[in-house]
Amino acid sequence: MQADAQKELLAKCMQQECAQSLGYQGNFCKFLDGNGLCYTYKTAQEWCRDNPTAPACNPQPEYPTCRGNCAGQWQPMSGARVVTGANSEGDSYSCTCLKNCACTNKYAMNMHECRCTSDADRKAVGVSTDLDQVVFLRNTDKSLQCACSCGGKIGFAS
Repeated sequence: MQADAQKELLAKCMQQECAQSLGYQGNFCKFLDGNGLCYTYKTAQEWCRDNPTAPACNPQPEYPTCRGNCAGQWQPMSGARVVTGANSEGDSYSCTCLKNCACTNKYAMNMHECRCTSDADRKAVGVSTDLDQVVFLRNTDKSLQCACSCGGKIGFAS
């Protein structure tokens, strides 16, 4: 898989994980898969809860807070690397997300337009600045949705 495709796929994963964090009031991701990503489906979390010693269930030690030191708030992944075969290459990259927002690819020149539930939701979370240049449109209800970008690639919902 090419580098841009990997970044876009990770952005889609972060988008799902972010939305899941909003829907479960913080109790969203006790168990991770082998890649360190939250299981998308609530049923997978419940299965791991009932089978915590299964090899596929990797509990987060800081549950129910979040990945890393982020004072109880979900944060997207940072320090990811492009993988080729068994090796990772190049500099690390990070992800950023807008909570309670959704974005579409409407503009040329790599610009995107986003709608958020409120003005307060227009502040991205994460260490990356990928979403600093988006165009915000009139606020509409985008509760429990997220828009995420990793390494400059936005993962649009499919």
